[in-house]
Amino acid sequence: MACPDCGREISRRATTCPHCGAPRDGAPSSAPLPNLALSRTIRRSSARIHGSGETYKGKWNWAAFFGGAFWAFAKGLWVPLAICILAGLVSFGILGVVYWIILGARGNFLYYKLYVKNRALVI
Repeated sequence: MACPDCGREISRRATTCPHCGAPRDGAPSSAPLPNLALSRTIRRSSARIHGSGETYKGKWNWAAFFGGAFWAFAKGLWVPLAICILAGLVSFGILGVVYWIILGARGNFLYYKLYVKNRALVI
C-alpha cells in the first residue's frame, strides 16, 4: 500500500511510514509533502506537522536552541535571524537569549513553514 503523505510503498503491517514517519492510519493530507533534501528528523517532524493539519508544532530542536542566530542563518530563516539579532542588540543580549528558547521550541515548525509552505513565520 502507499503512504498517504509521501506516496512511497509501505508494508501493510507498518504503523508509520519508514520514509517520512507519517502515521499510516491517519487521514490522507490534501497534498503530499514535497520531496526535499532534509534530515531524517526534520522530515519526520514535517510529516507530523503536515499530517496534523499544522496543529502539531514540532518537538524541541536542540540545534536551534544552542545555535540560535547561527542556526537560523544556516537554515535561511531570515526573519527569525533578524529578530534574534535586533532583540539582542536592543536588550544587551537578554532578549536574544530568550529568542534562542523560542527557536528551540519552534525551530522545526519555522523550518517547515519556510521550506514546505514557502512562507516565513516569525514565531
